[in-house]
Amino acid sequence: MPHFADNEEPGFYADLAPSLLMKPLYLARCARPELAFTIAKLARRITKWTRADDRAVGRLYSYINGTTGFMLSGSLEIGCGPTLKLRDFPDADLAGDAETARSTSGMWLELTDSKGNSFPVEWSSKLQTVVSHSTPEAELVSMSRSMREFALPIQGMWSTLLQRPVLLEVHEDNTSTIEILRKGCSSKLSHLSRTHRISLAWTAEQVAEDFIKLLYCPSAEQKGDLFTKALDRVKHHEALNSIGMKHALAAAIKKQTGAESPSNVILNALSSLLALSVNAN
Repeated sequence: MPHFADNEEPGFYADLAPSLLMKPLYLARCARPELAFTIAKLARRITKWTRADDRAVGRLYSYINGTTGFMLSGSLEIGCGPTLKLRDFPDADLAGDAETARSTSGMWLELTDSKGNSFPVEWSSKLQTVVSHSTPEAELVSMSRSMREFALPIQGMWSTLLQRPVLLEVHEDNTSTIEILRKGCSSKLSHLSRTHRISLAWTAEQVAEDFIKLLYCPSAEQKGDLFTKALDRVKHHEALNSIGMKHALAAAIKKQTGAESPSNVILNALSSLLALSVNAN
């Protein structure tokens, strides 16, 4: 009998893979955004499922089973209509896909008020359709998609509802990308294909508008990072906190007490340990 490596031998769950992934996909779209990247990555393996993918989907279900108490939370101040604004966090992982060398686009969109409270609106993780040669190139493609497909339509909707222009803040963690967009061009990107040139030109036009503000965001505060690649244990937990993923019981205690009580601290610590343990490889 021939010997196969785990990434070559057909997987036991090959026939069940579509069903095994579409069920948590519904969960990821509704309330568990941190699952989006893993599900999207495994979905590209459906037609070439291997034993390695069996183990990956097993870890996915173990993580879901171990974090059933987690919930996506958000809050806004009552009467915040006059100060409400949108914040877009586009990000990209250069050549993150080992098979195609394509980059992965990630995006997190939220509403925020003047007090710093936020409420999740949309998120996405998607493999780019062409190969990028540099990080700024991949970031431009990701930002163009996040604004075109999500941020601008939602900005228009909220502007209509509130009967005033709603500010859109685009938070980017790559300084070269910000500089290129403010200039509108770059000699280092003269090799860009027609598709990427359109993304650059269109995005540069958009960020020059009055009610769109392009801001630098430190990488540690980039909420879109969670949707571009698998993170280590510590960064994964920090990313969950940044987007408002909390343990339901701990959140309920905090709401009742209005402060970080000892019980709340313990519950948060326990939920963190649980998340880290089931996320281990």
